[in-house]
Amino acid sequence: MTPGTAAPATVPATGTPALYECLVSHARTAPVRHSLRHRTYMWLVDLDHPPRLPAALRPLARFDPRDHFAGTAPTLRAGLERFLTSHGIELDGGRVLMLAHARVLGHVFNPLTLYWCHDRHDEPVCVVAEVHNTYGERHCYLLRTDAQGRAEVAKDFYVSPFFPVDGAYRMRLPEPAGRLDLTVALRRGAARPFTATVRGTRRPATAGRLLAAALRHPWSTAAGIRRHPPARHRPVPAPAGGLLWAAGFAFESIGDFQFARFKADPAHRGRVMDRGLWSWTRHPNYFGDFLVWWGLFLLACGTAQSAALAVVSPLVMSLLLTYGSGKRLLENHLADRPGYAAYRARTSGFVPLPPRRRPHTEDPRP
Repeated sequence: MTPGTAAPATVPATGTPALYECLVSHARTAPVRHSLRHRTYMWLVDLDHPPRLPAALRPLARFDPRDHFAGTAPTLRAGLERFLTSHGIELDGGRVLMLAHARVLGHVFNPLTLYWCHDRHDEPVCVVAEVHNTYGERHCYLLRTDAQGRAEVAKDFYVSPFFPVDGAYRMRLPEPAGRLDLTVALRRGAARPFTATVRGTRRPATAGRLLAAALRHPWSTAAGIRRHPPARHRPVPAPAGGLLWAAGFAFESIGDFQFARFKADPAHRGRVMDRGLWSWTRHPNYFGDFLVWWGLFLLACGTAQSAALAVVSPLVMSLLLTYGSGKRLLENHLADRPGYAAYRARTSGFVPLPPRRRPHTEDPRP
């Protein structure tokens, strides 16, 4: 496009929206050497032409202005232009490309969102790097990149407990094409204690591609997942978790104590334990263990991230206790014991309930 010719305001950028299947790498050399790599996917969108998806797939990709900048602008474009105006920059309707994660099922975490800004003649003006930390805070860096997409800026936002707010970032952020190739390096004096890279391959943002990416990377933002807009500090369910754990521990301990005393009496040899807690549930020890696991879950789920990760353990244990190696196997073993069929008929199988009326005769069948 030649100078003096305005870019059409109603035509989206060529090839957008697009998906990038990415490999993200972090390398830290101080104070403790550590590195990690994970795969994810990101969107490249024209701010004036967001993706239009079938209704069934919209929960997998939503771009909400509350997730960016101050979170108060009516659109992403408006939020960006407020920031640029505060730095004396006007795009006059020029094209803006954004690289970011979308909301998936109402959740999103964008460690780094990038905006490539162009003027009305489609000439590059600047790049805005919006950084989010895991405390729900955001900060934008205005970058004047060279022809290779390189820029340097002083670090003035807290991100990691490993590094104070000092030093400078050296970034290489070329506008994405067929390949995505980004680098952010932290410099502290002559040292480079942290480097992050994002490498990706461009894919068309079709419904099939999106669904495949979401299935391959269901936890693509799990490193800091947070429901937006940022919530006020809410009390975590620790008190409820502690009470549930204590109730489960007490229930299991009392049940085991009652059973041990019952077995210790020679007069009870061969009889079915149906007293105390055992008259309310056939498995007070398993039910207590069930409460203990869910109490620990509540203690751990102060955030959406921790809840999503911690819920696996109590779910697995609940299935094992009720349908796996716990309740079911034990009851199969006891099925032929005299008196067990009647006990089973009048006593709850798991959740404690008042015992049902004793039948007049015992059914010998389980």
